[in-house]
Amino acid sequence: MLNDDELQELKLQFHTHDAQCEERWKTIYNRMEGVEARLDKMHQLILAGGATTIMFLLGILSAILIQH
Repeated sequence: MLNDDELQELKLQFHTHDAQCEERWKTIYNRMEGVEARLDKMHQLILAGGATTIMFLLGILSAILIQH
């Protein structure tokens, strides 16, 4: 069985561990928000690039069809 000093030491270690884990999770959460924002921006750029490419190709196709 644990004596009072050992129990107090375990409680202190647990509270220290808990505080460290909470800080780590806050850091991870903040970093993930940044990653999500960058992914959203990349997604918008990819969609815009795809739409531009499609419009460019349709323009070329219509120019070829009009000439014939």
